[in-house]
Amino acid sequence: MELATRTLEQNLAELKRLGRFPDKQELRGFETQYENIVDYIVKITYRIWEQADMGYIYDTYLHKLEVHTGYGTSYGVEDVVSGSVAFLAAMPDRRMYAEDVIWSGDNDAGFHTSHLIFNTATNTGYSPWGPPTNKQVQFIAIANCLVKENRIVEEWLVRDTIALVNQLGYDPREIAQKALAGKAKTHDTFGETDRVRGQPAPEKYEPQSNLSDIENLVRRLFHDVWNGRCFSYLSEVYDDDASLHITDNRELKTLADIRAYHLGFVAQFPDAFINVEHVYSLGDDHNGYRVAVRWRFTGTHERYGWYGEAT
Repeated sequence: MELATRTLEQNLAELKRLGRFPDKQELRGFETQYENIVDYIVKITYRIWEQADMGYIYDTYLHKLEVHTGYGTSYGVEDVVSGSVAFLAAMPDRRMYAEDVIWSGDNDAGFHTSHLIFNTATNTGYSPWGPPTNKQVQFIAIANCLVKENRIVEEWLVRDTIALVNQLGYDPREIAQKALAGKAKTHDTFGETDRVRGQPAPEKYEPQSNLSDIENLVRRLFHDVWNGRCFSYLSEVYDDDASLHITDNRELKTLADIRAYHLGFVAQFPDAFINVEHVYSLGDDHNGYRVAVRWRFTGTHERYGWYGEAT
């Protein structure tokens, strides 16, 4: 079925067909209409965005939550409401299709969710980048949430912004410079990364007995490849015909391309360091695993590459 015609019910049915919709859960403090945490995430997204019920944010977001995005961290529900209204005003026909929701947790600890969303929209209103272009766009977004008793208490959100900007016909470098100029005059400073020059060679990842095999595998992948520069390990983890979806709506389809991408990225940031903050997975050895990882990248742009001259 074409995504443009898929309804909420059909999207949920597709998740069920793929085995990505859990059995009914007891959700303490949640509205009774939600069958499980996946049902909650997909339906509130639909109601807020596709039905334009921005007022429902007050019922589903904590008033003092933190929201982390590529532009920094914001605090409080009013920033969520105002930012959402502005984005929807720019693209009022936005459709959001849940490709997957990976989750972990319970009523006591709260539920961690990672919502992978395929978006379509038409830019008929004013956006943060300029006046209406009337161009259609497609882009991926990922929203990770910590949810307790019907409210999102913390959110980590990334959109493929460069794909959006390019499809709208803007120069991404010019847009980035404007965004930087709009911030405080003092640049963000992080100090040195944990990969300080002159220190002993980075240690290899040591599996932790309190973690699952899958979590240890993922944590080793991020640590040994990104921090240890052991790019050969990619061939142990990725299939020869693996696909890797990256920014600007691009897809890498071979192990050689995946390795080249990692090399090209780290080459621009000699002190690149990734800290894995959270890993959770669903599945089993027979059917395979779906894994969500939240990580934070720190590095200094010191060499020429696809981001241009060193800054």
